[in-house]
Parts: sequence; C-alpha cells; structure tokens
Amino acid sequence: MTKYDVIILGAGPGGYKAAENLAKAGQKVALVEKDSVGGTCLNKGCIPLKSFLHIAKAYEDYDMCKRKGIFISESNNFSIQGLLDYKNRIVTDLKKGLESKLTYLKVDIIHGVGKILGKNCDNMFEVLVGNNTYICSGKLILAMGSKPISFFKHENEGYIVDSEYMLNMEQLPKNIVIIGAGIVGLEMASFLNTFETEVTLIEQRDTIGVSMDCEVASVLGKVLQRKGVKIYINTKVDTITNNEVSCNNGELIFHPELVLETIGRKPVIEREELDKIGVAYSDRGILVNQYCETSVEGVYACGDVIGTWMLAHAAYLEADVLSGHILNQLKELKYDKMPTILYTHPEVSWIGETEESCNAKNITYKKIVIPMSYSGRYMVENGKDNAVFKILYEANSNRLLGAHMMGNYSSEIILALETMIYNNMTIEKMRDLIYPHPTIGEIISQAIELTED
Repeated sequence: MTKYDVIILGAGPGGYKAAENLAKAGQKVALVEKDSVGGTCLNKGCIPLKSFLHIAKAYEDYDMCKRKGIFISESNNFSIQGLLDYKNRIVTDLKKGLESKLTYLKVDIIHGVGKILGKNCDNMFEVLVGNNTYICSGKLILAMGSKPISFFKHENEGYIVDSEYMLNMEQLPKNIVIIGAGIVGLEMASFLNTFETEVTLIEQRDTIGVSMDCEVASVLGKVLQRKGVKIYINTKVDTITNNEVSCNNGELIFHPELVLETIGRKPVIEREELDKIGVAYSDRGILVNQYCETSVEGVYACGDVIGTWMLAHAAYLEADVLSGHILNQLKELKYDKMPTILYTHPEVSWIGETEESCNAKNITYKKIVIPMSYSGRYMVENGKDNAVFKILYEANSNRLLGAHMMGNYSSEIILALETMIYNNMTIEKMRDLIYPHPTIGEIISQAIELTED
C-alpha cells in the first residue's frame, strides 16, 4: 500500500489545481481520475465547445468578407470531420501539457475509479483504485465533478441528447430544439445557427442567460433572433414523444430532428461512500465551510461537486482556498467578484452587481450604457452592431459596482474590470489609468467619460 500526504479524487480543474498547489509546497500527492485528466471542462465541455465556436466565428468573418466584396469565392463547403479533428487536436495537446506539468511537479496520476473505504485502525483514510489500496495520512480532497441533468433523455434515447453528444456528432441536424437557455444552450444555439441549423431555444424562465443583466440579455436575445434563432421564454416542455416536443399544455408543438437538453448539471455524489466517513451533503452538493472543508476534519471538496458556481475558474478559486487551509495560509472563499463569460457570437461577459441585485440590496447606483462601436478597433473588426457596454457605480462613492458587456473580445476585457472592482476603484481612479489606443478595452475610458462628477 502506497502512502500519500493528500489523495485527490477527480482530476478536473479543481482537482488538478489543488494537486499543483500542494505538490509545489512539497506534499506527496495522488490524483485519482476515472476518465481523462482535465475533467469535463477540458475533455467534454468548455474547450471542445470553444473550439467549435472559434471555427464558427472564423466562418462568420469569412462570410462578412464575401459580403463586403473582399473575398469572391462562392465555396462555402463545411467539413464536420475537419471540425472534429481540429477539436480533438486541441484537447489532446492541452491534456498532454497538463499531464506533463503534473508529472514535473511529481504528482502521481492514478487512473481508475477511486472508492473511499473509510479510515483504518491508524485513523488514516484508505482509497481503493482497482485492486490497489492507497493510504492518505493527511488530507482527502473530493473533486468528482458533475453530470448533466436530464428530465427526458431516458424516454427517447438517441433522439434527446446532451452537450457531450453534440461535441462528437458526425452530422449537423437540419433543425433542433434546445431546452434551456443557460450558458451551454446559448453557446450551442449560436454555433449551430452559424452553420444553418434551424434552432429553436426553449426557456422556462422569463429571460435568457443565467444571472445575466436583464438589459444585456434582452439585447442578446434580439441579436440571436435576428440571426434566425427562435426563442421561446416562459415556456415549459411537457412531453417529448414520437419525435414531438409539446410545450405549455400543448399550446406549442415542435417536430425537430434532434432535441438537446441543457437544463443544468448536478454534482456526482457517492452517497454510500460519503456516509461511510460522515461527510455531510445535500441534493445541491457536498457541504463545505469558508475554507472548502467538509463536515469531517481533513476532508475537503471543490469544483462542481459542491454545487456552487460550476465554473472552471470558480473551481480554481476553491482549490486555492482549500490548499491554503491545508498549508496554513488562510484565504476565505468569496464569490462576490466572480466573472462569467458566454461565448456566443457576440460574446457576453459580466461581473459584480446587476441592476436587479442593486435594487434588491437597496444600493443607490448610477449607470452608463454605450455602444461597443465607440471603440475604434471594435468598429474596424465588427462594424456598427448592437453590442453594448454597461457599468454600474455607487451614487455616493462613485465606486465601480458591476460591468456588463455584449461584444466580441469582451472576455478579454472582463479581467481588467474585475481588478477594478476587486480594488474598490472609483470612477475618479479609473480615469487616472492610461488606456492604450486603439484597443477594444478602451471602451472603459469611453464609458467613464460620460459619468457624472
């Protein structure tokens, strides 16, 4: 039996980040993974889908050049196999790089399903992987990830699919119904619409986008609709039978070639194993404190399995927090400055307070909303479109509260705005910064020029 300071179950973003942190500090770490290092994000989610969306954006740019008379070729041939090959190369290269880094840090990667056996007579955790038992003398980290929620898939296997299926499909559907207008649903809708799949997007809530500013969500909805995506909000799917999707008690009927469920994900909870060692959990995930420690001392959890933000960078934060606690370098878990990015065409990024949250908290605020085309570079690369940039700031102190934008490259600007919010910067301090010209990030200076003194 091999003995470790730390055993980590799950090699997704939270798991491998914790492994890196602890190995750098001299801990002997075992990283157990039943599938592929990198987890859902690298292998079946974020990176594969962003590869698809990158190609879709390139296709849109090419199409724009043809419309402007810059390219005159009439060929629009699209190869789904070429797209899959491109995606697979990206995933393979990133996975090799990650495995190489972990090996360099002397992290032992153990492939297989890790099963928690409990504590031995020496009060140490034992984990079984295959026929081998590994002993954790110090800490146990649970990072088993999540899986898609499915209400209908069992009824019509092969007709109702999840995002993993879509990322490996060998032929694009002519038409599709997507259930759920959250991040994955919107990104899939954007991708498929680019390649002329007829997309119908169904959302039970009264707006699209999870936690998105309502004003920006409304603009994004109009952009997608103008591109041909059919969006139905306040719409509940009742049944899916015989290639028919029935909604709102039969008021709406659709007959798509395929149905994609993107209604969310749920933590992977191994109840029997958690009960065996006394770790508390709920239907939403494993319960942790502000240091990501569970109800059992020395057992930590991070990533999707705790059921909070379910974002890779949230898992990185949680891994940093629990690693700090293990190494006596305390850092509390705070989600109030968590950026979120939607990689539709155009992109949407946001951080901090929304108008809705300010009103709920009785925060007196002011806002500035301007077109992204106020940036010269944005205008050059995207033309005059409906993209918007919005900031909220506190009325009394002029402190930046939130930023919300829809426009390509917004994902690259959000970090600067996160830094400003993190450091409690006021509009006056933001004015003191030098904004390079011409850049898309220059839109920040364009907005604050319009604020009231």
